[in-house]
Amino acid sequence: MTRNEFTDKLNYCRREYEFLAAVKPGCHDCHQFNRDQQTCKTYGPVPAEHVETGCDDWEFLDTPF
Repeated sequence: MTRNEFTDKLNYCRREYEFLAAVKPGCHDCHQFNRDQQTCKTYGPVPAEHVETGCDDWEFLDTPF
């Protein structure tokens, strides 16, 4: 690995870490949560105090589209 390849890889890892560190494992970042209706595809209506923390079935899709 050359110095430039190493630098590129290190920068990629930093960007990936920053992206993942910004994700909060609550309902708003869960794939199963419908933000418009405040409901979960698995459990139905979600109490407002639960949205921040989410649940053990939290599912995150990191596909950017």
